[in-house]
Amino acid sequence: TVTNVPPTFSSEKSASVIENTPAMTVVYTATADENATFSLGTGKDENLFTIDNAGAVRFNTSPDHENPQAGTNANTDNDYVIDVIATDEANSQTTLEVTITVTDVDDETAPVFTSASNASVREDIGTGTAYTAQATDESTLTYTLGRTKDESLFIINQTFGAVRFSSAPDYENPQDSDKNNVYLIEVIATDAANNTATLEVTITVTDVEEALGVEQTEEVSIFPNPAGEAFSIKGGDLSQFNEITINDMTGRTLITFKNLSQKNFDISKLKEGVYLVMLNPRNNTAKNKHTWRMIKKQ
Repeated sequence: TVTNVPPTFSSEKSASVIENTPAMTVVYTATADENATFSLGTGKDENLFTIDNAGAVRFNTSPDHENPQAGTNANTDNDYVIDVIATDEANSQTTLEVTITVTDVDDETAPVFTSASNASVREDIGTGTAYTAQATDESTLTYTLGRTKDESLFIINQTFGAVRFSSAPDYENPQDSDKNNVYLIEVIATDAANNTATLEVTITVTDVEEALGVEQTEEVSIFPNPAGEAFSIKGGDLSQFNEITINDMTGRTLITFKNLSQKNFDISKLKEGVYLVMLNPRNNTAKNKHTWRMIKKQ
């Protein structure tokens, strides 16, 4: 039922936001007690803002506490006053005066790192998180990587600072510039005022025994490792074994090979990463089971 009763605002009359908040970030959301569309008045600071029909209010440009903008009312006190208008389906309107205050932050002090400057990870980490950068600042931080060390081998989450290898590391085939499994990167934290801090981080990759078999009585191995399109089994009498399974690192079986007479076992459909290759005996006893960690490369 459409009535002539004007909408009632349920949102607050004020809001605050720190300076240097990126332009077009929502700084206030208008709400009402019924379906309504929202618009702005014209006699105050509304020319510095935009609003959508759902009531989301945004600065047109990033606010600066040291250089407040003058709206239609010509005030420059960092208290921005706008009239928000709610219009319901019967075209009844209600106006709410809203004050949006821009607060000051330290524009001159750079972020301070609180995370360690080193980390050690096993080579079977794959592309999981190898290091997490953390820094403190009054404003929101953005994390990036430098360009002069081993950073090209890594990816960083710009919001949370999580650093991971772009390809799974291999202790036997290190990719760092010194080829010694000690990867050097620079992590850069940038605050809202574009102040930056840089931390040099060392990520060391440690070795993992390739074969994980229990009480192996014969020399059996897989090759090549790392493998690309396929791998083979070298040594041993495969007639005593029932199957080969390829598992992910959680133990979930992805591929099962029943025909062990074939020379090559196709893994071309696997994504790049680290997997467990399990050679399972016919009697399913742990004594004769063989397990290897295999690196799948592109």
